[in-house]
Amino acid sequence: MEDHWMPRNANNIKCNTDGASKGNPGKSSYAYCLRDQECNLIYAQAEEISENYTTRKMRDTLEY
Repeated sequence: MEDHWMPRNANNIKCNTDGASKGNPGKSSYAYCLRDQECNLIYAQAEEISENYTTRKMRDTLEY
């Protein structure tokens, strides 16, 4: 798979996100990665979210 994304200027960072949930309530997880203007990976994180903390963790991720 080729990456065709190119930012408009050097100050752009691209954030790709993904999440999954099995049931409601149920086990959930999220992942994201940040890339710079040359599509180099800056940071990536993934985490399983327990049933009790799903809403709080999703909020924390969006605030990051």
